[in-house]
Amino acid sequence: MLRERQAASFLGVAPKTLANWRSQGKGPKFCRLGRAIGYRQEDLDAFVEQSLSDPSDALDRRTPHPIVSAT
Repeated sequence: MLRERQAASFLGVAPKTLANWRSQGKGPKFCRLGRAIGYRQEDLDAFVEQSLSDPSDALDRRTPHPIVSAT
């Protein structure tokens, strides 16, 4: 079980970001143990995996610009 600061460091975000995500119902799964917040490594790994984007997907979503000819 990783503490909030350790989890934030692993994800490359501030602990405050994790707190904001929790209040918004976003972010990785967490466990509240009294006043302490904990994150399982497998839940952080799953969150990173879900956050991955495929560059080819971004190309598919782009709206093609119409070609305008100057005649």
